[in-house]
Parts: sequence; structure tokens; C-alpha cells
Amino acid sequence: MHEQKLYKDLPSRGKFHSCIISSFSFDYYFFDAQIRRQLHSKGIYNIILLCDANILEHSFGAFSFGTNHFLNDYTITPIEAKGAFHPKISIFFGEKDTMMHLGSGNLTSGGPGEKS
Repeated sequence: MHEQKLYKDLPSRGKFHSCIISSFSFDYYFFDAQIRRQLHSKGIYNIILLCDANILEHSFGAFSFGTNHFLNDYTITPIEAKGAFHPKISIFFGEKDTMMHLGSGNLTSGGPGEKS
């Protein structure tokens, strides 16, 4: 199996401008320090995140306002579900192209969609 880092291995800057990413769990610090920066380096500035509402609420409890870009250039939407909101899908949009990735990684340091 070929291992790649999904966000680092996105096509060059300008191919995509927006993305929607769903995840069960979310780590604000990891997203801000790693994924958000990688997306910006590829020209992706319109970012919508969908995360499990219960897990996101727990993450808010552990969050402090040391993250400089919190909600300035991305939107986090909690998804209420009877069980758990668990899909891991990333969809990237450009003027002419769309790309979708299905995986098993969460938006955390332990599972940020690192393997494909």
C-alpha cells in the first residue's frame, strides 16, 4: 500500500479553492497548526468542517483561545446524530475540477487522513 499525506499531496496551488471535510473527532490545535496551513498553501481558503456534535462539545471544553485563526477562515458545524456522526469524507472544489477522498482518518494528530 502506498502511503501518502492527503493534505500535503493535494495538487498544486490553484487547482482547488474550497473544501468540505467530515470527521468524527476534531483537534483545534492540530487542525490550525497542520491541516489548515497545508490547505492554505494549496490555495484552499473556503473550508467547511462537519464533526460529531457530542465529540465537538467535548473538544470545546478542552479548547483554549490560543488558536489565532479560530473561525476566521473556516466553519465548524456540529452534526447531531442518533448514534455517532462518523463519515470521513473530504471533497475539494475548483473552477473545473472536483475531487473526493473517502478514508478512515479523523481531524486529529492520530488520524488526519494520513493513509490512502
